[in-house]
Amino acid sequence: MRVIRIALLFTLCTSPLPVHAADEELATVGSLRPVPLDSVGGTISVITREQIERRGQPLVADLLREIPGVAVSRTGPVGGLTQVRIRGAEGNHTLVLIDGIEANDPAADSEFNFNSLMTSSIERIEVLRGPHSALYGTDSIGGVINIVTREADGPGLGGDLELEGGSFYTGRVATSISGGTETARLFASGAYLRTHGVNAAQVGTEDDGYANISVTTKGSWTPDERLRLDAVFRWEDDESQDDQTGFGSPPAVFDALNRSDPRQIYGRLQGEVEVLDD
Repeated sequence: MRVIRIALLFTLCTSPLPVHAADEELATVGSLRPVPLDSVGGTISVITREQIERRGQPLVADLLREIPGVAVSRTGPVGGLTQVRIRGAEGNHTLVLIDGIEANDPAADSEFNFNSLMTSSIERIEVLRGPHSALYGTDSIGGVINIVTREADGPGLGGDLELEGGSFYTGRVATSISGGTETARLFASGAYLRTHGVNAAQVGTEDDGYANISVTTKGSWTPDERLRLDAVFRWEDDESQDDQTGFGSPPAVFDALNRSDPRQIYGRLQGEVEVLDD
C-alpha cells in the first residue's frame, strides 16, 4: 500500500515534556511489581513508543509480526479475525493486558481479537513468551502481551496530530492532547482509520471496507506523596465487511454484504497508598 504520512507536533508549554529513560529499563509484566528487564525469569521483547512511531504501522498486530516466536494470522482483509499465537500455542493461550485490564473475551473462548487495536495511543508493548500461569492463570500458557497506553509526562500542555493517506481510499487521522499540574494530569487521544479495501470474491465488484474509531482517556491525581489515584477509559468501535466463503478445495468466495460491527469498552480505577516502609 502506497502511504503518504504527515506528522505535526505542537507544544504549548515553556519547556519540553520530560522523557523518563529509566522506565524503558523496567519490565511491568512477569513479576508482581516493576523490576529491571534483565532480572525477569523469562524472555521479554519490548516495543517502545519511539519504535512504534518509526515503524509507522497503524495496527498493533502488524508490529507483533516482527517479534520472534510470535505468529499473527488474519482471516480475510483488514478488520477480519486476527489471532496471535506465541511459541505454537493457541490464540486463547495468549493473555492480553491493556493498562492492567485483562482484555481476553470470555464469549470468544477467552481469546483477544487484534483486528481493531491501533497503535496511536500506545506507549509501550511488552511480549512475555513462555508459560507464566503461576501469575496470570491458564490464559497465559503461550505468553502475555502487556500494552501500556500513553499518559501525560509532566506539567504543561502539549499535543500532536498525525495524518495518513494511501491507496484503496485509505486514510487515518490520530490526535492527542495532554497536560496538567504537579498533582493532576490528563491525557486524551482519538484515532480514526478507514479504507475501502479490496474485493476478495472471484466474481463481483463489491469491495470489503473497514472503519475504526478509538478513544483513550487516562488521568492521575496525587493529592499526597503517599496517595495516588489513576483512571483509564478506552472505547473502540469498528465496522468491517467481508464476503461469503463457499465449499470446495480451495473454497470459492462469493460477493456478499456481510457486516460486523463490534464495540469494546475498557475501564479501570485504581488507588495506591504507601504505608510503613513502602
